[in-house]
Amino acid sequence: MLLLATLLAIMAEVALATFVATRAWSHRPARLFVLFILALILSHVGFMVRADAVDGVERSIGVGLNLLAVGMLNVSLLLLFSAIFVPQWWAGKRPIRWIVLPYLIGVATLTLDLLGQFGLFVQGTRLVDEQVRPVVATPGGSILLGIFAASWLLHLAIIITAFVRQPKVRPALGVLFLTILIASLFGLTLNLNPQFARLSNLAQTVPIAAVMAYIIFSTRFVLPTQVALEQALKSIRDLVVVLDDERNIMYANDAAAQLNFRSGSTLAQALHAGSTDQDAINHVLAAGRRVHSTLALGQRRFTLGLTPVLDRKGRVRSELLLGRDVTEVEERTNQLEAERANLAAAVVQLEAEQREREQLEATVQELSLPVIPVLPGVLVLPLVGNVDGARANDFLQVLLGAVERERARLVLLDITGVPLL
Repeated sequence: MLLLATLLAIMAEVALATFVATRAWSHRPARLFVLFILALILSHVGFMVRADAVDGVERSIGVGLNLLAVGMLNVSLLLLFSAIFVPQWWAGKRPIRWIVLPYLIGVATLTLDLLGQFGLFVQGTRLVDEQVRPVVATPGGSILLGIFAASWLLHLAIIITAFVRQPKVRPALGVLFLTILIASLFGLTLNLNPQFARLSNLAQTVPIAAVMAYIIFSTRFVLPTQVALEQALKSIRDLVVVLDDERNIMYANDAAAQLNFRSGSTLAQALHAGSTDQDAINHVLAAGRRVHSTLALGQRRFTLGLTPVLDRKGRVRSELLLGRDVTEVEERTNQLEAERANLAAAVVQLEAEQREREQLEATVQELSLPVIPVLPGVLVLPLVGNVDGARANDFLQVLLGAVERERARLVLLDITGVPLL
């Protein structure tokens, strides 16, 4: 029964770790949660070996695994709590390195003592009420136990400080406190029955692991970038589609899903379902890793850009299809082009009217100041109407030009039609 329960607990914890890792592996708390689960699994294995041991060697191995697992749990929980509730410890010069260093030294010292069997902290095992207990050395083991007990005060201080200063995490921490209380009471209840006493450890650790996974996902400030990006991708009108190596759609935001880009379908199926522009579709599908094209999808027009997604080693892992909605831009551009064409036509018309006006003015001026050659070398210039300064200047220009042109020796001015001279 203990073996079956341990296997079920390990399977549940591995499932939790896998779920958290696949959903948020790029974030530090998720990776530290996996480390925490590994320490839990190690403790389960050590407890099982210790419970079923038949000789002193097996009991020592089980006790050693248990002690190392407890040390790893201490360190992994400190790292996990600090990453969630005190992220500033991981920024800049990362003071978390110096904070966790004494813990790592303690675990390493205990590991060396167990492997070398020096007896500085643990001197074998013994049976107490049919349970295997480590024999603590004096004074090294007692000192180590005291330091180990005091080391959990930092974890408690982090949680209390977060509860006081960060109201948003209080519900999650409340669930954690309640789970620890219920799991502890349940474990004590199992210890009262000798048949289920061995299961008390499993009954306490599995619920706590589940609550830690819940805290990682429920505490929004733990994953601020991912949450902000998800909300931004849902709200924008542009298309965001992630494709695998075979151009199957792995992710599509809300705007893309409304245009038949859905997870599980291929890029070709989505394009054919949303557009009738076969030339543009063929251009996108036949292109290599990088392409830019404009085509109509539904009632809108989009400029599509297809780019590869590379990992840290420069290898292509997937493709990213971004679609910019250019419907309004194209409509505005067409409107501006039409207005520009109308403006150019108006300018041409104004220029033609200006030329006609200049020609008319020249004709009027020529008719108003006629120079008539009556005999060789004799010109007659009749004047009609008022003669002001501007008209007198025009009169001089016309007259002098005619005299030069006709080589006139005599000019007759007819001022009969001038009322005032």
